[in-house]
Amino acid sequence: LDMPVVISEPAGTGHQTTVTQVLRGRYGVTDTIQAGLTYAIGTERLAKPDGQDGFVAGKSFALDGQYALVPGLLSVSLSVPFHTDPFAMGVILGAPLRLHLGEKFTVFLGEDLLYLRVAKFPPKPDDPAYNQALVAGLSQSATTNDGSVNAGIRAVYQIKPHVAVFGSFNIWFIDFSPNKPPTPLFAGVSYTHQQKLDIGARLGIGGFASPNNNLSISLFAAYRL
Repeated sequence: LDMPVVISEPAGTGHQTTVTQVLRGRYGVTDTIQAGLTYAIGTERLAKPDGQDGFVAGKSFALDGQYALVPGLLSVSLSVPFHTDPFAMGVILGAPLRLHLGEKFTVFLGEDLLYLRVAKFPPKPDDPAYNQALVAGLSQSATTNDGSVNAGIRAVYQIKPHVAVFGSFNIWFIDFSPNKPPTPLFAGVSYTHQQKLDIGARLGIGGFASPNNNLSISLFAAYRL
């Protein structure tokens, strides 16, 4: 289970700082098949505007699946995200590739590579603030995108047996357009306790609700049953 709490303050936009909660679960069906669920709990505005609720429900979730073509090296993934109110649906395709460069350094490519719209807009269940921005656009008759391409890389370096540092960089071609794509950049550290509990923190810039100037701090925990 993975539950990051993200605190972000979009600089120069006048938006309030928000706390985002996302819950994830993964289950190993076999040695090569994994099933999962991602659920956006919602966002909490720490300084809510007058007359508005501080908490906004996420109203989105995703059914996730992954199959290892070459265990430990190459997989294919499929995720079907939904937004419940208003109803929206998408498909997320990936080809996660894991490259071990020595004993301590690992590079990941092809994760969540292609987002496609099925109904209204392609939801991001791990980013309820982004979904809320799209819903607000629908209420103003704005055109939603057909999908996006996520060209990203993630790297993990194992400093000690229980301590790792990681970083990620992505280029998001929203609506398959190369025009000013968001480029999220994150770095963090994680600690593993007795191969059961992972805890960590992440710092980054470039969210989707306000992609130009968005600083976010994430705290996360994952427990293996």
